[in-house]
Amino acid sequence: MAANSFLYQHPYAQKLLAEGRAEGKAEGKTEGKAATLLLMLDGRCIALSDDDRARIESCTDEATLDSWIKRALDFNVSSIEEVIG
Repeated sequence: MAANSFLYQHPYAQKLLAEGRAEGKAEGKTEGKAATLLLMLDGRCIALSDDDRARIESCTDEATLDSWIKRALDFNVSSIEEVIG
């Protein structure tokens, strides 16, 4: 057990672990935003094709997802094209 904890005390190992945690947090954040957007669209009865759903689920850019969510909040929006263009 002591040998395993020693490996993670090395600065390089700590750096890798920190990078992995940051990547995991960012990935979780975008996955959550994509899931939220899909729920919003479903709640608004906006039809999605399989390609639209895949595009939303595969988006890893947080700013893009934020933009789509803001558009989905507009009550005048009635199609997926108006949300994700």
